[in-house]
Amino acid sequence: MPFRKRDPNYDETEWRLMELAYGRACEILRVDPRSYAYRNDLARNVMKLFNSGIRETELLAKAAADSDRNLFSELELESSSAAD
Repeated sequence: MPFRKRDPNYDETEWRLMELAYGRACEILRVDPRSYAYRNDLARNVMKLFNSGIRETELLAKAAADSDRNLFSELELESSSAAD
């Protein structure tokens, strides 16, 4: 994940699960996890979803990727409305 500083509220196992989910979300979105423009937003989504109770890596990754896609859909709608 793009966060280098470890939050003491998570143990190593939890960080590893979130890192795996982040990497898998990037695969789903077909983006480079190191250079993705919205990597910090995606990482925060992974953490937020983890904090909501999702502990399965694949489910966490899919939920974060879906959240990311929804954000882009909203941004595209806003930019197309502004262009009109």
